[in-house]
Amino acid sequence: MLKALRLRVLDFGSDSSGSMSVETVLIFPLLLWFYLSTFTYFDAYRTQGTNLKATYTIADAISREQDGVNARYLTTSYELLRFLNNTSHNARLRVTVFSRDPDNNNNFILGPTGWSCTRGNGGANFKKHTAASLNAMRSQIPNSPSPDQLIMVETFVDYAPPFSARLFDDEVPTDGMIHQANPDGIMIGLSPTTFSHREILSPRSEALVMPLMPNSNACN
Repeated sequence: MLKALRLRVLDFGSDSSGSMSVETVLIFPLLLWFYLSTFTYFDAYRTQGTNLKATYTIADAISREQDGVNARYLTTSYELLRFLNNTSHNARLRVTVFSRDPDNNNNFILGPTGWSCTRGNGGANFKKHTAASLNAMRSQIPNSPSPDQLIMVETFVDYAPPFSARLFDDEVPTDGMIHQANPDGIMIGLSPTTFSHREILSPRSEALVMPLMPNSNACN
């Protein structure tokens, strides 16, 4: 009895036959998850890398500007940001020109020639910088030699993955907001997020002074 049972177990272990349809049903969900995850992560890294390059491009162009920056220049820079990203996702741009006050503990100031402007739809939380907001992020701004001007270019791109956080979710996010995922879905691993990049640099010429915007209302 035991010998017969042992032989049956050995025969089962050495049996290499199978059913293609059954094995396909078993492996197909894994292959589908792998394909969608690879596509999603590749698209996310591509979007993030493209926005980083766009940030460098805009910051470098502003730092070389010798005729000043006006409202139209910033609007065009925002249009360039959207063009370089080549995406339908919401993009935002914030440009700030500021310096340090050597007579006040080197605190950041906008000063007589400094300014901060925004472009894009960022809601109530997306505002131009003030001296207070700049000093609140001192640890994120590199030290500069005395009162020289600094240019800070910040870009934000809302990203919604081509597939929701869970496959077969009841609701696929398309508005850049995070939705509650279906717990019965297959986890992809990415939820809607915002890619942000910040570039801080000095004007290319020591004699270059970024002028005050002629119309402060254009900076809202």
